[in-house]
Amino acid sequence: MPTIDEPMRGDISGMAVRGDHLWLVSDETCSVERLTADGNGDYDHHRSYDLQDIFELPEKTEIDLEGMALDGDWLWLVGSHALKRKKPRPDKDSAAKTIKRLGRIEREANRFFLARVPLQDGPNGPEPALEAEDGRRAGKIRMRKGVNDLAEALADDPHLGASLTMPAKENGLDIEGIAARGDRVFLGLRGPVLRGMAVMLEVSLKDSGDGRLKLRKAFEDHTGNAARVRLHFLDLGGMGIRDLVLHGGRLLMLVGPTMDLDGPVAVVSMADPFGDLHDVTFAQDIAHVLRVPHGAGTDHAEGMGVAADGRLLVAYDSPDSSRLHEDGQAKDLDAFTLV
Repeated sequence: MPTIDEPMRGDISGMAVRGDHLWLVSDETCSVERLTADGNGDYDHHRSYDLQDIFELPEKTEIDLEGMALDGDWLWLVGSHALKRKKPRPDKDSAAKTIKRLGRIEREANRFFLARVPLQDGPNGPEPALEAEDGRRAGKIRMRKGVNDLAEALADDPHLGASLTMPAKENGLDIEGIAARGDRVFLGLRGPVLRGMAVMLEVSLKDSGDGRLKLRKAFEDHTGNAARVRLHFLDLGGMGIRDLVLHGGRLLMLVGPTMDLDGPVAVVSMADPFGDLHDVTFAQDIAHVLRVPHGAGTDHAEGMGVAADGRLLVAYDSPDSSRLHEDGQAKDLDAFTLV
């Protein structure tokens, strides 16, 4: 069981594991959390690192962090890039107020966040830094006016352009997973799902040296023109991507409903995408690994990582009350054996 401070333990949205350290993010904060394994294999010794100490952000709100990945001594982070619609509040609002709330769609600038942060050794383990002692510097893609360079590159895309105007969980654009190696980054989308096909974005980034990551024109679009983003379509049986993890020469994907629904949730795997990944991967090339438990309105699997002992750890957002304990502990991680 991990011991972690509020509000993190009820809103885990992404995770990564390296050695004895478990890294977590929440969609309700602007911070990165680190836990360290104790002698019993549990995670404790919670430390929090405020990303506002590293990056200048356009707003004083949460980032809606949804994915994180480790590549060597780099920690990669991505926000949802999603619009949001106000939730109904049946215990507070009249029918008229509910209808009014449902008509409000919000665009929060901090959600358009894609960055990498150098990790360096601190007195108690690895820590994120603005600039590491070896000269590596934190960087992010340019954010402005509630969009960023990635959203602008997708605005005219015939597959995804319309989804940028739709809220998350309504088949709008919603990034929830990230995998990175060098300057290549894959982003898994919870939505949209197009006729049963999930979407994974590929970008190639250049460090400008001034804290900015730039999208290279490293690809060709369907017309043969240079493009900053490559789209990969995956036959996941109508499910969207919740998280991505590279492990053992394969890409593990946590997959589940794209809409605001409960289950099914599963872990599947496919070939390492940093090889020669096709634009379309059909179901026969995607292997089922395991089914992940889910609740009714609770226990939404949002992140996963592979521990040093080979266990697959799955983290839950909105954990059931039975998982939360008064001593600060939370059984909001499940461990599975990878075959």
